[in-house]
Amino acid sequence: MTEELDTVARYGRALGWQLRYRTVLVEGTTDVELIELAARLECKATGAELLADLAIVPAGVGDRGGTQGVIRELVCLRGYARTCLSQNGRPLYRFVGLFDNDKAGRQAVGAARNLD
Repeated sequence: MTEELDTVARYGRALGWQLRYRTVLVEGTTDVELIELAARLECKATGAELLADLAIVPAGVGDRGGTQGVIRELVCLRGYARTCLSQNGRPLYRFVGLFDNDKAGRQAVGAARNLD
């Protein structure tokens, strides 16, 4: 039996991502590793599973990531998400970008806000 994937899930799978209905795009793999470490430490300390229903995904590796990669993938994912709606017409998926608080990250936040 073949698993039926929606447009967003197929796009994510093609890039090697495990997307969830709530996904945070970060600049690179180091950001993912740091967030996952923080989540493991929080779970160990409090038992809270911070990433239970949340995916943390790197926009890319090397030149495919960074601030431009986050913006590029946010545009794609938000566009695809418009085709995956619940029965009441609301988008199933939510995507946000998380940028470093450096010059490039602050510029990217401004660019992302101007775009959407």
